[in-house]
Amino acid sequence: DDMPLMHEIELDTLVTVVDSAAFLEAYSETRPVASRPDLAAKPDDAQTFIQSQYDGSLQRSVVDLLLEQIECADVVLLNKADLLASDDLGRLETIVSALNSQASVRTCVYGDAPLASVLASAKAQGAAAIGPVDEHKFAVQSAEKSHSHAHAIEAHTPSVHEHSHSHTHGEDASDCNICKEDKEEAKHSTHSHSHAHGEDASDCEICNEDHSHSHSHDRSASATTAETRFGINSFVYSRRRPFEPKRLEQILRQLPADVTAAFHHFEKTEQAQDEALTSAFKLLVRSKGFMWLASSHDAAFYWSHAGKFFDAPILGRWWATLPREYWPADQVEAIEADFDGQFGDRRQEIVFIGMDALSNQKLIEDALDACLLTDDEFSVYTELDSEDARKARFPSYFENPQQQRVAA
Repeated sequence: DDMPLMHEIELDTLVTVVDSAAFLEAYSETRPVASRPDLAAKPDDAQTFIQSQYDGSLQRSVVDLLLEQIECADVVLLNKADLLASDDLGRLETIVSALNSQASVRTCVYGDAPLASVLASAKAQGAAAIGPVDEHKFAVQSAEKSHSHAHAIEAHTPSVHEHSHSHTHGEDASDCNICKEDKEEAKHSTHSHSHAHGEDASDCEICNEDHSHSHSHDRSASATTAETRFGINSFVYSRRRPFEPKRLEQILRQLPADVTAAFHHFEKTEQAQDEALTSAFKLLVRSKGFMWLASSHDAAFYWSHAGKFFDAPILGRWWATLPREYWPADQVEAIEADFDGQFGDRRQEIVFIGMDALSNQKLIEDALDACLLTDDEFSVYTELDSEDARKARFPSYFENPQQQRVAA
């Protein structure tokens, strides 16, 4: 009612403009926004300061702020591209495409980008139409498709690349079905084609399809731009058992990142490094998703890692802890889809995105599986009847006292 204009219009496309020259340095930040005067509110801005005390916005990390603006976009313009060396620009494209594989990513100078590729390009089917939970579901679906696509390629590879076969004496190769299939496949897979005299290649749908970075608005492409152009793929770690907090903490110490933000108490200790696991983590560009800790039956934690930063804030309560009348009426079906057995929607569901992440999937999954409650521990967990009892049995430093009100 305070903004009547919003009743007459709708948000179609979200565009994020990236300062290419500054992004890579900011992506390696571990500091909070409050330590960056160029990003934080001025001290004399009383209203913003008071608001930040309530919502914790000044305590957010710089990386978290970057991620939000990249991941919510339909179009990402990498501006000031002329100020980066080609290798750095390629790295930037890799990171941004991994953070948001569905967005159209374009480089530009002085913000000079074709308006047709920016304005209303999402056709009201983009990020503006979804919420954070939906965004997570799309990330999970994209990772699952990435996994399926990799297996499809692996299964199909022998018939595509192993062309060696023999013909019997006197057999005409032109009658060989294998040869015909190979030629037909090569014809369809090649990008070579001609333009009629006077035809502008920029108007050619084939050229535009081959070279465009644009995304499919149904957010369900079998192979994303990030995967095909940069070798980035993803997988989902999905389990229906809680993590033992102390064992998980030890694994997180293997991350090449500052994990202190995830704990309200963190002591640096000497710990033997698992070099293989640390190397696998170094290839990750992003990992994010829901996390279930044995220290709480109610709180849904959110695993968030990018660059050199990691945090695990309490996102809210699991839907299973709330009466159905509190569920959004238009989300009941989606909520129920996440339920499984007596523990409802409680789960581990973390998306890992990185350079050839699938090659390290087993290594990462085995490390995380070792953090899950054992059968005996899980039996104890199911018998505990209060949050205090769970915290006493499975003590954790993950719960930040300032966040407890979120899960209360």
